[in-house]
Amino acid sequence: MSKKPLLTIAIPTYNRSSCLARLLDSIIQQENYCHDELEVIVCDNASTDETARIAKSGLDKIRNSTYHLNEENLGMDGNFQKCFELSNGKYLWMIGDDDLIVKNGISKVFSILKSRPALDMVYVNSAAKTELNYNADVRTSFYTNDVDFISDVKVMFTFISGMICKKTDAIVKAVGIFSPQTTGKYLMHLTWQLPLLKQGGEFAVIHNNIIEAEPDNSGGYHLYKVFSNNLATIFDVFYPREHRVSKRVRASACLFLLNFIGDEDKTKNFATNNYLRDCD
Repeated sequence: MSKKPLLTIAIPTYNRSSCLARLLDSIIQQENYCHDELEVIVCDNASTDETARIAKSGLDKIRNSTYHLNEENLGMDGNFQKCFELSNGKYLWMIGDDDLIVKNGISKVFSILKSRPALDMVYVNSAAKTELNYNADVRTSFYTNDVDFISDVKVMFTFISGMICKKTDAIVKAVGIFSPQTTGKYLMHLTWQLPLLKQGGEFAVIHNNIIEAEPDNSGGYHLYKVFSNNLATIFDVFYPREHRVSKRVRASACLFLLNFIGDEDKTKNFATNNYLRDCD
């Protein structure tokens, strides 16, 4: 790689080779997937299925690409942190292996990053396939403070595929300092997002649907605990409870969780669906 890429797409994955194949294909279908300013990394958390073969086959078609295999399973948080450590771009876009980038999605992202080089963080909108709106015009809102930005993004600040973050030396240092306090809470990405939110001064929201999200496909963790106790605990590291940023995200998380209460289909993949016990 001759120069630092503008954007790194990092994909944490584990035993979902069919999902990974679809995501890599959605990247390859982009008009500028082979752009020198784009880096693509697949971080395989010691998968035992066809992930290695699928990853290498897809990445062979992408000029600046890396396949990384963890020697042992690092857990979700550990794999997220490995994505952060391996990324070389000015900006990091970590995308869940079950999500897709819509047609011309990367071009829209590049257009914003290049037109506003001082941007610290960008949120890109997402929707399920049945709800996608393919609007050709890029519709964007810009903010200069954390409160206004988080008031727009709300709990979607926790959606990994929606957040594009500038990777600065200060943020790298912050991750080294704070990761021991955030590990094991299934929200490791907030370890770099929250310091950047607090320190940054240029934020953007792309209202176009850039990500095709797979609804109700997450699992393996305690949904209610992660988005109540864990979320609040991590925000406490960076913001006082009474700060508007913390209050607005936590209030939004409460509304988010209401969508799952009593719906066994939505909660069947999670470690537990006991709302009262996990949120107590």
